[in-house]
Amino acid sequence: MDVDGATEDARNLRKINKAVYTLSNPSSKIAAVISEAINIIESTDDKIVIVSQWASLLNIIGMHLSQRGLGYLLLTGATKISDRGPIIENFNDPDHPTRVFLLSLATGGVGLNLIGGNHLFVVDPHWNPQLEFQAHDRVYRMGQKKNVQVLKFVTSATVEERVVSIQQKKVEVSDAVLTGMWQIFDNIQSNMHSGPVSTTLIFVLILRLRQICCHPGLMHINSKENDQDLNASSGGEGSAVGINLVDVIERMDVDGATEDARNLRKINKAVYTLSNPSSKIAAVISEAINIIESTDDKIVIVSQWASLLNIIGMHLSQRGLGYLLLTGATKISDRGPIIENFNDPDHPTRVFLLSLATGGVGLNLIGGNHLFVVDPHWNPQLEFQAHDRIYRMGQKKDVQVLKFVTSATVEERVVSIQQKKVEVSDAVLTGVSKIKKSGLSMADLRKLFDM
Repeated sequence: MDVDGATEDARNLRKINKAVYTLSNPSSKIAAVISEAINIIESTDDKIVIVSQWASLLNIIGMHLSQRGLGYLLLTGATKISDRGPIIENFNDPDHPTRVFLLSLATGGVGLNLIGGNHLFVVDPHWNPQLEFQAHDRVYRMGQKKNVQVLKFVTSATVEERVVSIQQKKVEVSDAVLTGMWQIFDNIQSNMHSGPVSTTLIFVLILRLRQICCHPGLMHINSKENDQDLNASSGGEGSAVGINLVDVIERMDVDGATEDARNLRKINKAVYTLSNPSSKIAAVISEAINIIESTDDKIVIVSQWASLLNIIGMHLSQRGLGYLLLTGATKISDRGPIIENFNDPDHPTRVFLLSLATGGVGLNLIGGNHLFVVDPHWNPQLEFQAHDRIYRMGQKKDVQVLKFVTSATVEERVVSIQQKKVEVSDAVLTGVSKIKKSGLSMADLRKLFDM
């Protein structure tokens, strides 16, 4: 490359053998990260979580920490599953001397608890702000006893500033959509009586919100499975009414939203394209690849929507990973061979995509010992039945269940309702005589929308 007006020194600096490219020489950003970390370590007893989307960058940071005599713990997609628990426990142990935790962004989005740290360094901004928010939640969560501080490192006058600008626009759009949904909900509520609610209209809205948590493009898919899910939620009082949330969002206007924010709500934007992974699907694929590359284990991925399983399958295929699929649409004659192939330790396919309803009919999937629950269901017993597909007689490996919940969304409220249902069930089984009867009231619905 040659640029008009460039000096000889500028041309020489572009040579790849110059010191500026040597990894042992810190860049200005890495120097700032190391300096800030040392300042915290020397002036406080706090611990630090340093997040990057690139494991290679974390390795470079680790090298410079070591040069300064600082130890660190490292967790990336390449870290063995069996090693992850002890690494996290060591960091959360206040008596453990290591005070820096290096974490890859994708791995940091799968529910890790890192409350041992209260400083989060985001070394490089990601296009998807939700991934960063999930990283925030690793330290800012139940049990954290210190004030949490988040520091984002952005190189000025570079493309990183543009990425941050795009992040801000995406957050603005997300806030605008949620605000608009509140308006829809309030309009519904104003026309209804208080007390137990049995209106299909509200359940359609909640259904669409739950689908957005998995992939925004699901709002465009109106299939029979949506009606089935709606009936399960509303007590079977009828099929889905013709509410197209996509149309609602496109027509929606929120005070204060910029023109860019309004345009981003259009359904032809990339965020709705099924071939583009949502943050949740990206986390599912990343975790699956990590297990496949670091172990000989097999994985069962469960969702209540066959359409979502098809999207996950598409992204697995894009990464060169084969899979087996079993949903309500699978022919009865094909189910036996599919299950036998998965349970065969010599069969090369190591991912099994299973619909939640189909997974509750006594299937034996002990060939897998990892269960991914992609979307929480109102009825926790259905999830427990899915657990029993792999945790049963004949299983020879430790079983691990991983539930993917999009933070700060209606999914967290669904999980809360699940927990209450389990408590009621446990109370009945243990003989508790006084149990408060509770239907799905307007107060419960408001809690679902209380972001």
